Amino acid sequence: MPKQYSEKEKEIIKAELLHYAAECMGTYGIKKTTVDELVRLAKIPKGTFYLFYESKEMLLMEVVMQWHEKIEQEMIQKIIKKSGNVGVEELTEIFYQCILSVEETGLAKLIASGELEVLMRKMPETYVQGHMEHDEDMLLSLKKIVPNMRKMETGPYSAALRGVFGLLLYEREMGAHFHEAIRIMLRGIVMQLLI
Repeated sequence: MPKQYSEKEKEIIKAELLHYAAECMGTYGIKKTTVDELVRLAKIPKGTFYLFYESKEMLLMEVVMQWHEKIEQEMIQKIIKKSGNVGVEELTEIFYQCILSVEETGLAKLIASGELEVLMRKMPETYVQGHMEHDEDMLLSLKKIVPNMRKMETGPYSAALRGVFGLLLYEREMGAHFHEAIRIMLRGIVMQLLI
C-alpha cells in the first residue's frame, strides 16, 4: 500500500521534483534526465513519483511551462513599468529581451537540440492546444496594458512570435547576424501589432 502524504508533504515533494527536474534538464537535457535520478535527488521512492506525475515528460513539460510563464511575467512587468506607453522600438526591445531570457533559462539549449520538439510530440494533443491558447491569452493580456495595440485575431500573431522563438534552432546556421535578424523579425511583428 502506498504511503499517505499530508498536503504539506505533497507540496514539498512536488516543489522538490520541479526543482530537481529543472536542474537536471538544464544540465543533462531531457533525454538524459531520468526518473531514477529525480527520485534519488528528491529522496522519495520511485512509486511516489507516479503519484505526482504519470511520466517524466509531464514533469519536464511543467518545468518548461514554468520557465515560459516566468519569461512572460517579466515581459508584462517591463511593459507595465513603461506605464503602457510602449511604441514599436520599446516593444521590439522587450520581446528581444524575452528571447535573451530564454537563452538564460536553458530553454534555448532544449530548443536548439531539438529535445523540446520531441517532448512536445509526447504531450497529449489537448496539452499542446492549451499551450497555444496560453500564448494567445498572453497577447490578449498585452492588449489590456498596451493601449495602442490594434484589434486583431491573436492566433496568427502568437504563431508568428512562436516562430521567431523557434529560430533559436537555427542560430548557428543564421550566423553572426542572428541577433540582428531576430530584432528585424520582431520589429516587423510589432509594427503590425501596434496602430
